[in-house]
Amino acid sequence: MNKTITAAYLYATGRLRSLAEDERGAGMAEYTLLLALVAIALVAFFTGLANAIGVALNKVITELGGTAVSN
Repeated sequence: MNKTITAAYLYATGRLRSLAEDERGAGMAEYTLLLALVAIALVAFFTGLANAIGVALNKVITELGGTAVSN
C-alpha cells in the first residue's frame, strides 16, 4: 500500500512539474494580449477620426450657411 501511495505521489508531482514547465500555451496568451491591445488602439483611432470628420463637416456646413449639427 505504501508503494502505491509513493508511486501516485511521484507521478502527480512529476505531472504537475511538467505542466508548470510547459510553455506552449504562453505564445497563444501573448498573441491574445497583443490582439487586444491592437483592437483597443484601433477603437481609439477610429473614435478620434470620427470626431475629426464630424468637426470638419460642421465647419463646411457652417461655411455654407447651414446650422451645425451637435453630437
